[in-house]
Amino acid sequence: MTPPIETIAIVGAGVMGRGIALLALTVGKSVILSDLSEDVRKAALDEITSRVQRLQEKGKMTGDEASACLSRLKLSGDVADLEPVDLVLEAIIENLEIKQRLLHDVESVVSADTLIATNTSSFLVSEFAANAQKPDRVLGLHFFNPAPLMKLVEVIAGTQTNPKAVDRVTCFVNALGHVPVEVADVNGFLVNQLGRGYILEAARLAEEGIGDFKTIDRALKRAMGFKMGPFELMDLTGLDVTYPASRSIWEGNGFDSRFLPPALMERRLKSKTLGQKSGIGFHVGQDLAPADYPEMISPDVVVWCPPKYQDVLGGVCARLQTFGASVSDEPTFSKETVIIVPLGGKHLLKVAKENNLPAERCVGVDNFFGSSDHLCLSISSLTSRMVIESLQSVNTTILQDKDGTVCQRILLQLGLIASDMLSKGVASEQDIDIGAKLALGHVQGPFERMRQIGLLKVENLRSEIFTQSAEERFRPSIWLTERALCEEMTQ
Repeated sequence: MTPPIETIAIVGAGVMGRGIALLALTVGKSVILSDLSEDVRKAALDEITSRVQRLQEKGKMTGDEASACLSRLKLSGDVADLEPVDLVLEAIIENLEIKQRLLHDVESVVSADTLIATNTSSFLVSEFAANAQKPDRVLGLHFFNPAPLMKLVEVIAGTQTNPKAVDRVTCFVNALGHVPVEVADVNGFLVNQLGRGYILEAARLAEEGIGDFKTIDRALKRAMGFKMGPFELMDLTGLDVTYPASRSIWEGNGFDSRFLPPALMERRLKSKTLGQKSGIGFHVGQDLAPADYPEMISPDVVVWCPPKYQDVLGGVCARLQTFGASVSDEPTFSKETVIIVPLGGKHLLKVAKENNLPAERCVGVDNFFGSSDHLCLSISSLTSRMVIESLQSVNTTILQDKDGTVCQRILLQLGLIASDMLSKGVASEQDIDIGAKLALGHVQGPFERMRQIGLLKVENLRSEIFTQSAEERFRPSIWLTERALCEEMTQ
């Protein structure tokens, strides 16, 4: 049985370093928080002391526990002080040369049994450990900010990391009350790779004109349950962080088209519309008035679904009735009738033509998310203004018809990236879903969502959009193709 990690050193007393230090202190670990800057060390001590006091005020620890917690903290500016610890975790600037220099200095003072971890999100663990004296004890331990609240920790083994080191830090993460997920040493690890599927595809959708930033965010939050829209998220993070990180992941994964950052992001970066930190972004600084949508659709709006689609869209018809519309069982081809058809990756105009339906009255429905309390409806260039205006409400989002709907495209890119990661052994299906929920705040993991819809349906959607768009990022993924075939053969 490997000995538990009781004493840790954190090098770098910035936001991340002090967050990890606080987390370790509150579960009884002893911490040496090291930083070359005396001012940074003082600020870290003040913040940790203040946060421990707040925990005491909230009744989460007694006065004696608070005193004991702070007594286990030591601040240092000298690497020699790290000698007695069980684990050294670096959380310094994202500069590989500086990190490797630190690794060399740490190895010169710590014992042979001390583990050394990097909190990097930018470099491979194997790169970090390339010049190490004992690369078998070096690994990645990637926390998310704020560390006390973000429960996921990625545990990454380099090419020479001893499996016992992985087991030992995994136990340590569990002792912190956090959730460890073992991830392969690939660029972007698990969470940053998967997160690209959300923000990059949303930016491509905006580039194509399917909707503006606000409308796309609204659709994804209301119909798919995301806590933040992708453009809200990029405003919060800042394009000066998001774009370079996305480009690094694209380059580090063989220029895979699934990770290619859209030109929209680079243009906005160059114009310094970065988000909150620059005062102007996709939403920030735009002074956008809240849209004044009707509470209900008028009962004068008559909706009809062609018989061949009634099994698929029965739930959607019921929703539209709940939203106020009238639903007809018989085709009433007056100019006021709204005809709804499902969009399984096909263009709305193509569906209308195949069924000899009047295109000016046809509206596409995202049937993959038709049971949602919020419906995403697609319109073509021929859809009449009267039809468009009649369906606007607080419960609907109206978008331009493109190759797949907003929700379908996000579903696919998250699912395809997740499937690729699983095929390549980056992480397990369960851990990918856990990562999506704990680190990205998704209500469902990509595999959970695809299985709920049906893997065969998702694969057919991918195939249709790939055929229509010829976009290489919608190419098949080995895992999804195989599992969809298994599902088809066992039905």
